[in-house]
Amino acid sequence: FSHNFLSLLAAQAGRTTAGVLAALPFTAPPEDPAALAAVWDIELSQHRVSRAALLASLPGDEDSVAAAVAAFPARFAGYFMANPLAPNALQRATRAFDELGLQGLCLFPA
Repeated sequence: FSHNFLSLLAAQAGRTTAGVLAALPFTAPPEDPAALAAVWDIELSQHRVSRAALLASLPGDEDSVAAAVAAFPARFAGYFMANPLAPNALQRATRAFDELGLQGLCLFPA
């Protein structure tokens, strides 16, 4: 999970990001998505995984996924989730593909 994802989740729950990070049962991710991608790059190499998909599962986390993919484009492919019935669905998809370079879209609800 990216730092931004956890911040978005905290906001949805009416909690502080610091509070959510303190409650994690694992090491909090670095704020820089490229730094988190570097951690995953090492982990995947240790397990001989050559490619992986990263998924922005909350609206607003597309930038984090795009930054991670940009840091390791040969390792990661970027995807995002979008509700096709949401009023801003077309704008979000256009930005994610055209501006951020994400490669796949998961429709939710499908």
